[in-house]
Amino acid sequence: MQFLFVLLIVRLFIIQFVLGPQLRERSANQTKVTIKSKTKRGKITDRNHNILAVNRDMLDVHVDPKVIKTTPKNLARQLSPILSVPEEKLIRALKKKNRRFVRLKKKLDYSQIDNIRKLERKHYGLSHAIRGGRIYPKDQLACHIIGSTNFMNTGIDGIEHFYDSVLASTIGTETELKIDRGKYLTQPEKVYENSPKSNDTIVLTIDEYIQNIAESTLEQGCNRWKCPRGTAIVMRSMTGEILAMANYPSYNLNQYTKTPEASKRNNAIWMEYEPGSIFKIVTATAVLNEEIHTPDSEFYCNNGEIKLPNGHVIRDVKNNATLTLSKIIQKSSNIGIMKAARHLPHIKFQDYVSRFKFGQRTGIDLPYERTGSLWGLRVWDEHLAATVPFGQGISVTPLQMLCAINTIATGGRLMRPYIMLQRLTHD
Repeated sequence: MQFLFVLLIVRLFIIQFVLGPQLRERSANQTKVTIKSKTKRGKITDRNHNILAVNRDMLDVHVDPKVIKTTPKNLARQLSPILSVPEEKLIRALKKKNRRFVRLKKKLDYSQIDNIRKLERKHYGLSHAIRGGRIYPKDQLACHIIGSTNFMNTGIDGIEHFYDSVLASTIGTETELKIDRGKYLTQPEKVYENSPKSNDTIVLTIDEYIQNIAESTLEQGCNRWKCPRGTAIVMRSMTGEILAMANYPSYNLNQYTKTPEASKRNNAIWMEYEPGSIFKIVTATAVLNEEIHTPDSEFYCNNGEIKLPNGHVIRDVKNNATLTLSKIIQKSSNIGIMKAARHLPHIKFQDYVSRFKFGQRTGIDLPYERTGSLWGLRVWDEHLAATVPFGQGISVTPLQMLCAINTIATGGRLMRPYIMLQRLTHD
């Protein structure tokens, strides 16, 4: 008897002091579970913190008809008012006993979560999934800037795409106790409701009020002049902040998949076009800066028409005779700017065009920006040497042209445009 008592003491000593740490670790592992929680996609706001894009939780409700114990009619009667789906439709879905997964409702409002959970506790086989859906409260406002997300809630256009790594949902983990049969002492749903936070918020330089004016004015102008498309940009001259960037036609961000692809293009950075007469300012800047001419230098404009040696004819809108360089810009004389540019070496002209960043991206923080084309400067034959100075034979984007003209306001400084004003990090 004493021998058995000694053995018991020895055994207790081994368990507590030799195997104790290992057993305590094993016990802890068996009574704890790691629960994954997902943060919501970050918000997008204008400069005054008006919300332009936000995530909203929605529910997908599905069922395994094979394991449902109650009758399809009984379950359908309970689900119909919650899902806003006719009983007959639910009955047909619940009768598919040969299938293990049937979706009953997609994108159900999150406010029905408690009602769904009550039914799940009564009916094994009924379940739900919580997923984030992107909502755009302003519908079409700034649609080409904001962009959109796909069914995986990943950015595919605009700010949503460019700053996807900042806005995207992230996975976090929390540890919870569990009891026998793998059940939690606290419900996993509670962890989901309390733990998720929104990812960082992107605050744009856009002003909702100015954006709205730009969009409505552009639409009125395009409708009046029967233009199939148009773009308008408002930039703060001394900083490069984009206060508005409107495109026509626009579209409703909440109906992205139903929108024609052509309407989704941000023409402010995507459309390439011959700038035409507005490019005369670039040519005039070059000849003035090189001190080849002065604003008062005079040029004979051939009464509005001149024939080149290769047979091409250059015309002005009006029959101008002799004009100063200032008047050439004022009256937009093609012949006058062509003659002024003749004294500017080709290599110098190329240099000035490059310094204005034509043929290059402006660097704005938006995806899919195009560079334009300087084809005419590369070829530079007799005809192009005459037409490029007034903006033919090359192509630019509207934003490139705006940045170039903006140098007049900045005293010669070319500003890089940008559209993210601030990144707000949430603790």
